[in-house]
Amino acid sequence: MRQNITSGLIAVIITVITFYFLNNSYKVVEEIEPIKIETPKVDQDFIDDIRGALEEPDIFSDTNERFVSTLDSCIDHVYKSVSEDYQLPKEMIVAQAILESGWGQSRFANEANNLFGIRTFDKSDNWMLPATKKDWTGWGVKVYPSKCASVRDYVRIINEVWAYEELRMARAQNPNISAEELSLHLYRFSTNPKYTKLVINIIKTKLGEYDLS
Repeated sequence: MRQNITSGLIAVIITVITFYFLNNSYKVVEEIEPIKIETPKVDQDFIDDIRGALEEPDIFSDTNERFVSTLDSCIDHVYKSVSEDYQLPKEMIVAQAILESGWGQSRFANEANNLFGIRTFDKSDNWMLPATKKDWTGWGVKVYPSKCASVRDYVRIINEVWAYEELRMARAQNPNISAEELSLHLYRFSTNPKYTKLVINIIKTKLGEYDLS
């Protein structure tokens, strides 16, 4: 009899303990808050820059016509990320590229992707030397990853470098200023005293047949 009572009590105790732990385990599960996983935000500007670089058009120089048309496409591409107030007349850009690179045929155009003879004074940049120089003497001709990249840098230079402040002022005073008039302010781009006249002459005599709108 006493053994039966003891066995019964043990069974009751086990049942109570089991019920207690089961009941409280459900409470613990209910009290655990779900883990929130935040998806990292993607920088859309960064994506646009990458996409822009991948979509960058090539510039070809197998014919004069193709050089102008592919350069025109590059300028359109560059202007997607340049405010209208900072854009330059296409005719001026194309005329300078023709003058500086010989319609894209120059050594710097082909080996450095540099259509404007742009120099760098930073030795840590990628650069090459003119055939007349053997050593770095404080500057080199800047090397670009693509010809269109040199166009983008040219636009930046004209918009930022102190030497072209007069040009920027003329553009600000007359947003519809012609390429010929604006080219008069490029006299610091070259040491050639006739440089602006050469650029203007190309605009007047070489580009009339092309649609650079």
